[in-house]
Amino acid sequence: MNSNKIINLVKFYQSIGVDYLAESMDIKQLNTPSVDSRVEKNMPKIEPPRSTTLNLKSINTLNELKEKLLNFDDCSLKKTAINTVFGAGDESAEIMVIGEAPGADEDEQGEPFVGRSGKLLMASLASVGLLREKIFITNTIFWRPPGNRNPTPEEMQLCYPFLARMIEIINPKMIIIVGKVATSDFIKGDMPISKMRGKWYNIDINNKGYLATIVFHPSYLLRNSSQKKAMWLDLLEIKDKIQSMEIKI
Repeated sequence: MNSNKIINLVKFYQSIGVDYLAESMDIKQLNTPSVDSRVEKNMPKIEPPRSTTLNLKSINTLNELKEKLLNFDDCSLKKTAINTVFGAGDESAEIMVIGEAPGADEDEQGEPFVGRSGKLLMASLASVGLLREKIFITNTIFWRPPGNRNPTPEEMQLCYPFLARMIEIINPKMIIIVGKVATSDFIKGDMPISKMRGKWYNIDINNKGYLATIVFHPSYLLRNSSQKKAMWLDLLEIKDKIQSMEIKI
């Protein structure tokens, strides 16, 4: 690692309140339960709060899925957006990251997680070895809501079949869900994100279970710097789980 990368990494650690390194440290030393202790042996499958209404089973590649999405005109967000923001990264990745919605920068460039919040998220993930080009990143919806408002349940429902099929095609070993809005696409209930983060879930996509965890949205961290340390601890748990499952990154 060159000196500039080291300096940037140190600056990131400082920004999230880290004052020590834990490369060889047991997570128990950080006064938080280890990953395995927070995962029940028989996790129930959690069904998404909506069903797939669009049949995309005949689509078997991401290129085919993207082409289908580009020709999909039922979501009104497409009319006000500049670009369709499909996803990016390694199509055979064992880890998927699913965010909320494209912002202004993402809409302009047609790429996910390239704005201020996205760059913070990418830097956070990179700090534990999850590089952008080694994972697959996307959002629950594929067009920017006007004014960066939250997507509506109806908009998310229209986009959900594409997201579900994307997950099936990539078939990741782990899904990292970013923020409360994205979480609502997979898990029912009104529990605050602070109570849901740092745990492991078995979400159900068309009768197949996928291991998932939830982290704070980076825009929330930009507004609430006191939660950056909690994000760091969650990242350490993710790193520990990746190692224990021998997931390729």
